Amino acid sequence: MCADASFLASDLLRERILISCLGSNLVELGLTSYNAAPPEKALQMDCLSSLGSLRHLHIDSSAYCVWETSGLLSTLTNLESFTYEGYSKLTGPHIPALGVLPALTKLQSSRIPGDGLGPCDKQFTALEVFVKDKLCSDGEEHFSFALHLLPKMCNMPLSTGQPFAVLSKLALTDCSITSAAVSLGLLPQLTTVEFKHCLFQISNWLAQSLAGAMQLVQLCVEDCALVDIPPVMCQLTILSTCA
Repeated sequence: MCADASFLASDLLRERILISCLGSNLVELGLTSYNAAPPEKALQMDCLSSLGSLRHLHIDSSAYCVWETSGLLSTLTNLESFTYEGYSKLTGPHIPALGVLPALTKLQSSRIPGDGLGPCDKQFTALEVFVKDKLCSDGEEHFSFALHLLPKMCNMPLSTGQPFAVLSKLALTDCSITSAAVSLGLLPQLTTVEFKHCLFQISNWLAQSLAGAMQLVQLCVEDCALVDIPPVMCQLTILSTCA
């Protein structure tokens, strides 16, 4: 089902539409904000927590508005994919709420708020695809929270049940990367990595992160202002696509 997201700003409409029209058996929902909304009319996402059967949620926020949650999205235990396209403001603990969902396998978003994200060994244990899309309007740099949760060089290889243990695709666009290098080689299922229009603030970050990532099949590093190609890329023996 596709719907105009404006009903999320009205207490009366939220109750009537969600209870009377959508019911409890909805498995796929697309929300689009067609008109800009004032800050005091935030689109309340917590009301979606009543949709217990929802598996796929797609938000297209081409008109500016505020999407707000207090964390009740964590009750959508059947949700398999969350996609957000747009440049509107996201407030509240979106990432902690999505991180604990046991069925979430795909997270794709142009804005990734990291507010409230803390250490947790149960974050994104089922996630297979993480895509941080190109930011489409205001030019702000949005740091990807995923790099906080990926294993560092000193860690042991990930095992089932750990954050990102089953991640197969990591794609980051328009990210300013300031964290310590991660160890992509410790992600046993990771086969596809993409960095597009990213700024590596730490010297040799890419080379260190790719070291030992012999499981990679596809690698794309596009418009990231690299001075030279890291020699480690030539050591990835099963790499079939490199751009």
